[in-house]
Amino acid sequence: MKYLTEQLQQTLDTVAAGGAANLRTVARESPAGANTVAAAADGSKLGFHPEILGSPRLPAGSGGRSIPPNSPLTPREIMALETYTGTGSPEVNRALREGRGIDFQHDVDDLRSALRKLDDFRGTVYRHIDLPEEVLAQHRKGAVITELGFMSTSTRPYALKKGHVHIAMASFTGKSVKQWSADPDEEEILFLDGTSYRVHSRVDRLEQGRLHSYMSAFQTEMPPRIV
Repeated sequence: MKYLTEQLQQTLDTVAAGGAANLRTVARESPAGANTVAAAADGSKLGFHPEILGSPRLPAGSGGRSIPPNSPLTPREIMALETYTGTGSPEVNRALREGRGIDFQHDVDDLRSALRKLDDFRGTVYRHIDLPEEVLAQHRKGAVITELGFMSTSTRPYALKKGHVHIAMASFTGKSVKQWSADPDEEEILFLDGTSYRVHSRVDRLEQGRLHSYMSAFQTEMPPRIV
């Protein structure tokens, strides 16, 4: 844990010092064997994959993905991941956050089932999100935040879209869904709904008239098993 938080602090310091400077990742092995990521500035633009965290099913994905013979996932689980990583995440997560998960129960069940079959990703993941002021205020140093929806992150610190809250987090139970994603280039690491993380440090900067918050965090515990 100490090694991971040191790497995250280096990431935060680099980002805070460079403002919107870009990062490139350098894989490193921790003493425990977990793959962690250190970050170094390279002078271009920083960005992360955002996520806003619902019985009708969501519109299905393309359905054209071939299923490898050794795939651990069922066709329904694969379609759920493809749909979620395409256009479905806002609806599903909004419903979960508002206590309306039953509205999309089939999709939620298939997503949970799929993620529980995949290997854990241990390493640093990145996230760009926009948060309401009252929610951002909860992200104090030492605070434990529980995400009621599924949580999307990326192994890439580069942005496909932008937000004003930038988080580098140590993952222990995130799942790589690249193989089944609607956009594999996002290198998405997806977390079960109910995942918690602790804010390790936070730096706020005013950039082009807007407050940006840079945080390091680490996952605190396994999400509850919801059936």
